[in-house]
Amino acid sequence: MFSAGGFGGNNSSFGGGGGRGGGNYGRGRGRGRGRGRGRGGGRRFGGGGGHNKVFNEILALRHGNCNVNMNRKGGKSIMLKGSLHVGCAMVNASHVICTAGGSSIKLWLIKGGASPTSPLATYDMKSIYGQYCLIESLEFITKPSLMCVVGIQGCMQISKLKCSVGYVHLIGCADPTRPQHKVICIDTKKAPFAHPGGVGCLACPGMPYVVSGGKKDGVVRLWNISAEDGAQHIKSLEGHVKSVTALKLLGGILCSASSDNAIISWDCKTYSMITNSRMHATPGPDSGMHHHSQGVTCLEHIDKWLLSASYDNTIRVWNPMKLQCLGKTDSRQTILTMKIIALGEAAPKKMVLLCGTLRGELLAYHVTPDTASGGLKLTFLRGSNTRVFDRSGISSISTFSPNICVVGAQNGNSKLFTINVAS
Repeated sequence: MFSAGGFGGNNSSFGGGGGRGGGNYGRGRGRGRGRGRGRGGGRRFGGGGGHNKVFNEILALRHGNCNVNMNRKGGKSIMLKGSLHVGCAMVNASHVICTAGGSSIKLWLIKGGASPTSPLATYDMKSIYGQYCLIESLEFITKPSLMCVVGIQGCMQISKLKCSVGYVHLIGCADPTRPQHKVICIDTKKAPFAHPGGVGCLACPGMPYVVSGGKKDGVVRLWNISAEDGAQHIKSLEGHVKSVTALKLLGGILCSASSDNAIISWDCKTYSMITNSRMHATPGPDSGMHHHSQGVTCLEHIDKWLLSASYDNTIRVWNPMKLQCLGKTDSRQTILTMKIIALGEAAPKKMVLLCGTLRGELLAYHVTPDTASGGLKLTFLRGSNTRVFDRSGISSISTFSPNICVVGAQNGNSKLFTINVAS
């Protein structure tokens, strides 16, 4: 039931740079001044002279503040820090972007390449939950109809206490050109299986099934969502000891990542654990090759391989069934989100991995099979170091097509870029 089928213009504000390609940070003059000078430039900032830019900004959107104040007893309040999550789709030849952050969800209609002055529709989740609401994850899907699934940390009254609980919420957007949208599925407020402390991540193998990962309990939960019955709990998968940070489905295998440094693969038919990446850890100087040494931030997959990134500043390639590490790449900085794209019309297509970093930069890697290890080889694309946001990390990446991507930041901003990679 659950596992059926396979899942399978430049902008002058970015410093434009002089020479060919120029720097992507600061005001590049001459041959790609910025932070990287001369030919080749700096690895961290700016592509430097002699290399064409991979990412070129088209437009920008302002969602708003993604942080939420939670009032506590005695009049004191604490700030819950959030991030912006983005999704996009083509609907009736129109570009529709969904941004979710703070306590609101917004839909934007892009026409003629110009930045819209206001969203097409706005959903205020705080009006539903009353006390406070923080959106922590988003899945924007198009089948069977356009809808967004969000993971929420909200306030719930239990006995005489108000508790922070994670809910799953579904919003239908069948016709985004009309503002008459409505919530078609209420949350799991009445279910005893709601995540305590919030929903850290989501995955949608196909409606009506949704997978959620707990932000504090480390539990992966499977749901059957419908407009009539709400969110019906199917199964809880326990194995992580800290928050679940990412979920990825590969056929009948569900992979979950956590801030406990581990990745776990689950059988979607039997709902049982297949293996844990920490099982392959061996003591000694090479132990770092076999698993992440710090929390895992995101997952992505390409064909039969699983990719992961971590706060240990590495990207690793895995066999998803055995969770054996087939190789690692030093990213030199923390990657928060990844997206694989296929470029070109003729086969074989060029596979490119887009990465958003904690420093607010976009990076790109050319991905090719590695016959020696049986995994993948990641080759950094020169000129792809693009500083997108100052003092704010990139929290999500989505794509309209292989050559247009949307990125969202922790500060509530989002931008669209064209992707130019030489064949």
